[in-house]
Amino acid sequence: MKSMKFRLIISLGLSAVFIGCSSPRQTVVLDSWWDVDYAKQSCNGQNPCQSDPVQAVHEFEIELTTQFAAQAACVNVQFIRFSGPKEENKSANDATPKSYWSLSLNFIPGSTKQTWQMVQSPIKTAVLQGDGTPAEIAKEVCAIVNGKGAKVVN
Repeated sequence: MKSMKFRLIISLGLSAVFIGCSSPRQTVVLDSWWDVDYAKQSCNGQNPCQSDPVQAVHEFEIELTTQFAAQAACVNVQFIRFSGPKEENKSANDATPKSYWSLSLNFIPGSTKQTWQMVQSPIKTAVLQGDGTPAEIAKEVCAIVNGKGAKVVN
C-alpha cells in the first residue's frame, strides 16, 4: 500500500513538472500594425520605395516568426503577431491583458537589418532597442525576455 501511495505521489509530482515545462513563460507580441504603418510612412514623396512596403514588411515578419520558432533560446517564448484592432486574433487578445512584451519594427523597405524596439506591458522596464536581421532580432529578444542578460529597470 505504501508503494502505491509513493508511486502516486511521484507520478503527480512529475506530471506537475512536465505540465509546468510545456507552458510558455513569456509572451512576445509583434505589433504588425505599427510595422506596416512605419513602412508606409518611410515611403513618402522624398524617399519613394521601389517595392510594396506592406509586402516587404510582411515578408520580414514571416522570416522573423520563423527565426523565433527555430531559435533554441526561444523555447519558452510564445510569439504572437498583432495586426490591429480590426483583425480578430484570439491569441493576441488572450495574451495582451496579461504581462507581455510588445515588439515593433521601424521598418525601412530594402534594408536587410531593421531597427526594433521592445517594452514590457504593463511597463516595468525601459524601452529596449536594437538593429538586426530576423535571426539576430529573435536571438536578442528571447535572451531579454528569458532574463539571460541584465535586469533593466527605469
